[in-house]
Amino acid sequence: MTTLIDWRQLEAKVEFNEKSWGYETRSIAQAHVLLETLLDLTPEEISDAITDGAQDRGVDAIYIEEQEKTIVHLFQFKYTPKFENSKNNFPSNEIDKMLSFVADMLSKEISMRNNCNPLIWAKVQTIWEILEREVPQFVIHLCGNMGELVTNELERLKTSLQPYRNFQVKQYSLESFVSLILEKKRKAINGQVHLVDKQYFERVDGNIRGLIATLPALELINLIQDPDNPEKVLLDVFNDNVRIYLGTKKNAINL
Repeated sequence: MTTLIDWRQLEAKVEFNEKSWGYETRSIAQAHVLLETLLDLTPEEISDAITDGAQDRGVDAIYIEEQEKTIVHLFQFKYTPKFENSKNNFPSNEIDKMLSFVADMLSKEISMRNNCNPLIWAKVQTIWEILEREVPQFVIHLCGNMGELVTNELERLKTSLQPYRNFQVKQYSLESFVSLILEKKRKAINGQVHLVDKQYFERVDGNIRGLIATLPALELINLIQDPDNPEKVLLDVFNDNVRIYLGTKKNAINL
């Protein structure tokens, strides 16, 4: 059952990401939370995955997980700014957009170049390249701060995907997402650093407290270095949305 407690817990994370990463809309900030929670993606991977916008064909994010067997994750995100609407079901008309996209993609319709935005088109071409060497697993994620798709529409979606064989559908409602967020366990990182003289001061933003300081680069390297494998970085150090290097590409986060 959807409650105001669930709503507020998810909204708090969405608001934090909206402010931290400078997203233009609350819906994109929610997408960040969901991708981070579901797939443990870094901010750079999240930025690269999000395809939401004009001509997105109903696909708001695509993430290609390269493992022993490649997994292509297709996301549909829905966001409502009102708690009263969180009791509504995921809109069923969205699944027709997804089915149309999948049909065109697996038929290798070249017309997709003209009816997809550049982000989607780039992902589609990558998926076509993958299909030339292997058959990946596809997972469709229906995610929103609301209820799940109604049962008969979910069955319609699954039935329509059966001819493609390698498709799986996962749903995430407001309630299930909050459960994932609360249950997600992060590895605690404890360490010490030596600062340069007294070059530090405290900063407080609401209930968030931080320390801004100057420290030798080697101190930082030692803190984030995996003691069991010095060539690897302990990514858990960055769990609290501390900004990490986002590469050289320009986007809404890395300007």
